[in-house]
Amino acid sequence: MSATPAVSVPPPLPTPHRSTPPSEQSVKQLIALAQRDVSLLVSKEVELAKAELTSAAKKAAVGGAGLAVAGVLAFFGTFAGVMAFGFGLAKAGLATWAAFLVAFGALLLLAGLAGLVGLKMLKRAKPPQRTISTVKADVAWAKHPTQGLSSAGHPSASS
Repeated sequence: MSATPAVSVPPPLPTPHRSTPPSEQSVKQLIALAQRDVSLLVSKEVELAKAELTSAAKKAAVGGAGLAVAGVLAFFGTFAGVMAFGFGLAKAGLATWAAFLVAFGALLLLAGLAGLVGLKMLKRAKPPQRTISTVKADVAWAKHPTQGLSSAGHPSASS
């Protein structure tokens, strides 16, 4: 499983083909272009966020399942330990309670391993870094749309 989700990064927004220069376009046309561009940008950001959050949610689910298994095993291991103690006191013979004690130890060992795997998977779940960085870049560009443009006239990735 790779660390980054397999999401295709959308190409820069196409520059609309205008028959007239921006200075001669009506305000209505410019607003329509801006609305279309903002709508496309928002939908692509949502798509990227969904992909990153889906990946993080899957890792968190696997980690949570590991912790659940650890809890169940610890419960049954504790039950086996109590049974071993009870049979040990009642019988005072080594064979019966020793067998239950071995079962108790084995279940606790499995619970510990499942807990470690679960914690490791939960630590891998991280916030959607690419979405955060692209939204920050979009906000910075929106504040100063004429600064930080690439040669194609789009927000550059480094701004």
